[in-house]
Order: sequence, then C-alpha cells, then structure tokens
Amino acid sequence: MSRFALQRQEREEAQGAIDHVYRYMTERQKVEIWLSGGVKTRIRGVIRGFDEWMNFVLEQAEEVEPENGDRTQLGRILLKGDTVLLMRPVDE
Repeated sequence: MSRFALQRQEREEAQGAIDHVYRYMTERQKVEIWLSGGVKTRIRGVIRGFDEWMNFVLEQAEEVEPENGDRTQLGRILLKGDTVLLMRPVDE
C-alpha cells in the first residue's frame, strides 16, 4: 500500500472516531473514559464539547473505581485529550 493510501486511510479512521464522539455529544450519551498512564480510575460523564486535540468538557462527571465500584462526583470537568486511552458509551 502506498504512503498516500495509508494517509488517506488514517484520515478516514480519524474522521470515524470524531463522528462517534460527535454522536455521543449530540445524543447526550453517557460515556466512560479510560485514562492512560497506568491509572485504573475511569471517568464517566456526558460530553458537553470537545476540540481538535480531543480535549473534552464533561458534565455530570464522576470518577469510578473499577475494582470496587466506588464513585466520586466531579461535576463539570475538562479532560485533556492526551490522557484519553479509550472511550465507550455506557448504559445507566
């Protein structure tokens, strides 16, 4: 595969991810975000906004400990995009 074909594929994959985030935001779907850096804590909340660096403003944010399910209410937070490892929708 040529270098240009790979670049096009990467752009299409990135656009697909942005489309998912935008849909979660517009549908006010609660998401769970896993953080990088070996931190086991998860952040759950509703996406209020995001930018091109994938920094997120979350409303109704809470910190969830996966081992015991303990939750700490955080309210509205700004989550830097370089700390995001994974995002998934949650049903609650």
